[in-house]
Amino acid sequence: MADILQATTDVTIYSPDGTTDLVGEVQAAPTQYTVLARLKDISDALGTLSVNIASDLWQKLTFEGKAFDAFVDSTTVAPSTQTDFILIKNPAGSEKLFRIHEYLVGIDGPAAQRSLYRFYKGPTITANGTSVAVLKHLTSQAQASVAKVFRSPTISARGTFIGIIAVKGESPSAVVNGDLSDFIEEGETILVTVDASTTSVEHIFSATWAEVDPTTGQ
Repeated sequence: MADILQATTDVTIYSPDGTTDLVGEVQAAPTQYTVLARLKDISDALGTLSVNIASDLWQKLTFEGKAFDAFVDSTTVAPSTQTDFILIKNPAGSEKLFRIHEYLVGIDGPAAQRSLYRFYKGPTITANGTSVAVLKHLTSQAQASVAKVFRSPTISARGTFIGIIAVKGESPSAVVNGDLSDFIEEGETILVTVDASTTSVEHIFSATWAEVDPTTGQ
């Protein structure tokens, strides 16, 4: 690679399509203006570089109208048993990949109360339960969600266990950031169950995600 501070015949940079982009000749005694001009040529030849940090990508997807929310508020769960609580479905034929931004879970109970939210993939469903509204994260966005969300489903087999969140009454809520790296693929369903320790208390749940092209992730 040529040193732009030293004399050289030319500097060659290859563009992404493989064609040669000749930046130009560097003077035998380059000045600061020559160096700056060459740096600009190099920058122009390289094009726009970007790094997809999760928080920046989430803002981008939200601004593009691809982000959605679902909330389940104040549902009483019986104690000392694992209750099938929430279903999140990415229907077959959706042509979308769901990228999870975050889950929020919480309880309204005494300090000693403990609840476990368990997550499963691929449950066997007898009945979906009660439909939950899916909201646009950006109200003005044109894209509608393809997701189907339900609460209090009837399940005959829970599927594959994939994660757990523990919540205590003394710290009654928790947010789990998916960093857009937890996925629900086309045709997949996520089941969320709740196991409350001793007291019948109210439980809340929310999910926020983006629905993107499965081939590009955006």
